[in-house]
Amino acid sequence: MARMNDKLVNQLQIVANRFPAIETVLLFGSRAHGDYGRNSDIDLAVKTPGITDNDRLAFSGQVENEMDTLLKIDLKRLESASSRLRNETQACYQVIV
Repeated sequence: MARMNDKLVNQLQIVANRFPAIETVLLFGSRAHGDYGRNSDIDLAVKTPGITDNDRLAFSGQVENEMDTLLKIDLKRLESASSRLRNETQACYQVIV
């Protein structure tokens, strides 16, 4: 993954695999487009049909605590995302999980 280093991808995959309701995690935004800066956040869209509120919060907390980065990680749930965000995600993304 050129836009997210392998260590972060691996850490995210480990966390996501703990939650069976997570079907897909997509990298989108400036990092997927390739026009990100050194301090650009990491935009992630997560497909999680049927996830409980407790698991959603646990996943978010584990991503924040276990990924070895000082960059902001912006998690968006695809099922509740605006049509604009869904369109942006579909236009340019990289599958992480």
